[in-house]
Amino acid sequence: MCFNNTIILKLIAIVTDFHFDESFPIEQGIDAHQNWEIMLDDIKKRNVNQIHIGGDIGEKKSNFLFFSELNYLGIPYSLSMGNHDYYEEATKHFFRTNPNNEKALYYFEEDETNLFIYLDSSTATISPTQLKWFEEIIQPTKKITIFVHHPILPVNTVVDKLYALTNRDVLAEMLFKLQHPVTICCGHYHLEHAQTVKNITQYVTPAVSYQVKPDTEEVVIDNKNFGYRLLLIRNDKIQTECVWFSN
Repeated sequence: MCFNNTIILKLIAIVTDFHFDESFPIEQGIDAHQNWEIMLDDIKKRNVNQIHIGGDIGEKKSNFLFFSELNYLGIPYSLSMGNHDYYEEATKHFFRTNPNNEKALYYFEEDETNLFIYLDSSTATISPTQLKWFEEIIQPTKKITIFVHHPILPVNTVVDKLYALTNRDVLAEMLFKLQHPVTICCGHYHLEHAQTVKNITQYVTPAVSYQVKPDTEEVVIDNKNFGYRLLLIRNDKIQTECVWFSN
């Protein structure tokens, strides 16, 4: 990062939905640990500034090995809790305080031009106190990027109908009122998707474990493909692409 020339350059690898050691992916013939090792080898070559963990790490026992490996790697990382995560377990390895002293992991970071907000949607909702905090910190003077496990904008997929964030419309309305560009980086739906509605652009990142096929009336699993997202921030501009692998 070069502040003398007012250039802020940040490359983030967004990885999400690992589901380590869970029975469902194992029954589908998915080796999430192997997928992650393949992906991590690729990330190491990219010279990323940060790894963002988008949630759903998996069974409690998987957390120690996962975070130990990240700590050994030495690349700074951030975390958004998902509905398959355990607060007490995850915060043994990654902890941030919040002003309400809740058992929830929400926090923010900022630089000269960007405000990065990390929300906790592990209960499939955003708590009233977290919502109040969120409304207080969002400001139209900086480029806002939100990292959250669940999508905030609706996505045309069966998973959205079954497992959406319960109070996402409240969040969306707060952001629409800003009339200022907002980027949302999320996962949860096990697919790649991008859309822009008014001032909000939302990127859904594919899963480390398995994908859910879009445009189907019921949940159909794709156990062959897995991927992650690269997010390049240059001052207040964002470019992104997904990196895919097959087994």
